[in-house]
Amino acid sequence: MPVLIFYKHLKLYAWILSPFIAVVPASLFCVYLYHIPINYDVLVVIYNTNPAEAYEFARGYMWYFIIFLVFYLFFYIKLIERLPREVSLKVSLIMSMAGLALFCVLSLFNDQPATYAAKLKEGVTRSSFGGLTYSVSNLVKNIRIASRHKELVKDFKFNARQKQNVAGRQVYVLIIGESSRAKSWQILGYNRETSPNLAKKDSQLVKFDNVCSGGYITNLAVPLYLTRATPDNYDQHFHEKSIVAAFNEAGFKTYWLSNQSNFQDVAMLTEEASEKVYLPSDYTFTKNVHMDMKLLPLLKSVLANADQKSFIVLHTLGSHYRYSARYPEEYNFFRPSTKTNLVNPTDYTKSKYIINSYDNTIRYTDALISQVIDMIRQTDATSSVSYISDHGEDMFDDERRLSQHIHPVPSKYIAHVPLFVWLSPKYRSVFPDKVSNLKSHEHSPIGSQNIFFSLMDIGNITYPQIDSAKSITSPAFKGGVQRILGGGGKVYKYSDLK
Repeated sequence: MPVLIFYKHLKLYAWILSPFIAVVPASLFCVYLYHIPINYDVLVVIYNTNPAEAYEFARGYMWYFIIFLVFYLFFYIKLIERLPREVSLKVSLIMSMAGLALFCVLSLFNDQPATYAAKLKEGVTRSSFGGLTYSVSNLVKNIRIASRHKELVKDFKFNARQKQNVAGRQVYVLIIGESSRAKSWQILGYNRETSPNLAKKDSQLVKFDNVCSGGYITNLAVPLYLTRATPDNYDQHFHEKSIVAAFNEAGFKTYWLSNQSNFQDVAMLTEEASEKVYLPSDYTFTKNVHMDMKLLPLLKSVLANADQKSFIVLHTLGSHYRYSARYPEEYNFFRPSTKTNLVNPTDYTKSKYIINSYDNTIRYTDALISQVIDMIRQTDATSSVSYISDHGEDMFDDERRLSQHIHPVPSKYIAHVPLFVWLSPKYRSVFPDKVSNLKSHEHSPIGSQNIFFSLMDIGNITYPQIDSAKSITSPAFKGGVQRILGGGGKVYKYSDLK
């Protein structure tokens, strides 16, 4: 449509467009592999990644992409050379009006329940050039807000306190998993031996089998567990502190032990912890290989401190692709796996290798959780260990043949996540009602907005105007709202997902 503006300088206009044109091969690459163009969520993933992680996703396709990009840009430059320097005003007017008319007509075919003006706006944000510009501007805006988070919340307080004094030591641990779906856990009904350790602790665990994540990627999901934000009001987490700050206010020393990249929306929340330790994993087989068990010595050193009240978050790498890089050889239980076979992540013909490797990551996570429980039990404290995954994973489950968790419309396999809670003998004796209420809600629908309130209640923490009915430890809990934030900021009902 801007041809009318540049009708005397067509070559200049073509060069102005060249940055957008250069992005098209990358967008086609995303469409080919993951059935989506480059959008805001893809940019978030790119912004929060590093070259090693990106290479894991693109491995096996990289040379095809580079060759295509070279020929593509060469062809575009040749077209610019053949382009006339200018056209008549009449021709440019016809071209621009035809473009505008086509855009307006295409918007009529948008079947979303919205006004025509809203459909026109969506047409701009979903178009190649408009969409990229819109997505980049949104990313820049969110990065700026996240960088100002400490300033925005400096005066925010929950005024949190413990409801009653508890004699002796208290230790509450939250393990945040990565890409771990409920469907692949043996103790939640999977037909493979993926959780032999927790199966032995079955009587000590409260297992929830109807839990919906709040976001389809880590950057969205984790803040929705740790704050009072919801999928319908995601930006709320920019303007409030997290559960870490609430535990601080209640007199706990807080720790954040991470084997993850420091994602922007998560990083601003981790700053609230009293102490933070990050393992600089770069996602590869060869350099800085930090598997999740390396968090255990860090946990041991924390427990060796004389803190009377501790709240500890372990942020694991869990089942993050590349799966076979997440566990050592002794956990290569299901074979053949990608441990010894190079397989592209979207290759359906090699899905057996991929699924075996993924299930091995679940076995490794099972062992990690079990060992954390054993370490906390030895403290003889009033304590709990809670595990929840940020989101699930697609594993070629149906005719769509989806893999990983990049698709903007989440599947049920992405949304359905495991939630386990272990409670120490001393905790069970001090808070028998909480234990009973937890068990009574094992099959209740639970959404991301319930996690903040439940973890607070497990720690026996309250604050003015707290909504205790959102906690699964409360007798007033009747089931949570299950909604998940997908691509483009769109919110989906869990019951509507395929």
